[in-house]
Amino acid sequence: ADFGAGRPIFSLAASRTGLPFHRHGAAFLWLVHGLKHWLFLPPGAVPDAVPQLGNGTSVWRWVSGQGGVRMPSPTGSLSGLLQCTQRPGEVIVVPRRWHHATLSIGTALGFGGEEPAPGRRRALADIERDLASSPKSVDLIVEKAEAAPNARVKMRTLRVAQKLEPLNYEVWRRLLELLAAEGVLKALAAQVEQFWAQLEALERDGTLSAQQVSVVLGQLMATVLEQPPTQKDPHALLLCVDFLERAVGRDGANDHALFYLAVSLMLSGQRAEAEQRLLHCLELKPGHQKALDTLSVLRGGRPLEL
Repeated sequence: ADFGAGRPIFSLAASRTGLPFHRHGAAFLWLVHGLKHWLFLPPGAVPDAVPQLGNGTSVWRWVSGQGGVRMPSPTGSLSGLLQCTQRPGEVIVVPRRWHHATLSIGTALGFGGEEPAPGRRRALADIERDLASSPKSVDLIVEKAEAAPNARVKMRTLRVAQKLEPLNYEVWRRLLELLAAEGVLKALAAQVEQFWAQLEALERDGTLSAQQVSVVLGQLMATVLEQPPTQKDPHALLLCVDFLERAVGRDGANDHALFYLAVSLMLSGQRAEAEQRLLHCLELKPGHQKALDTLSVLRGGRPLEL
């Protein structure tokens, strides 16, 4: 599967929450914090009794009853059921077209990717029909935003998703991506500040560690920096420098944030500082190809392409 050309995944889920059975292209998720229980069913028809988008049954409600939590057994109509519990540092790969559901055990934070969907996107009418039976499905609302005809409608739709799940990092990423792509710096800066305040609150109450805050903030600001309007706006670049420095300050070993900090410094004309950050990045990860390429561009004076 070509994950590099597909959709990035940022997942933060509260305890006892998760997605009902659904399917899509091949995907993977690297868990950073917490535990996540996975349930898989092979391609084909799904038994009516299992939680699915649209039938109103949550995974937690399905596995918990008056007698306590009890995971389903692979018998009868569930004879093809596979399940496992993912721990921090482990990567789960979901094969193409396999049905899968998740349940977070404690607050679970993860990052991953999904291969590009074949063919064209679903028609807006099809998405709306699914939303009629599952109006609070954030995945469907995000899909609706993707299919929206213009930036204004996309933003309004993403705000609905944000209201339903204020700590959904994929929604955060898409909001920042849209604001940066549209070049609306004032709104972008305000949104970044809001997300930063939320991350600080999560760190203070122990939900996220400093390292996890660094990972999330680094990923978010990398998304902002990758938008062409950001790279042409000195004020937007300074915004990236500011918050990527905060990410690196939370975890100096975060080579991803360090690399994007170097790029933002380079694009804003701070070439000496950029070179120092790139060298530090290469000390942490000598084989960091993007850092090697960017250092070559920096020293050779060639234009940088993200």
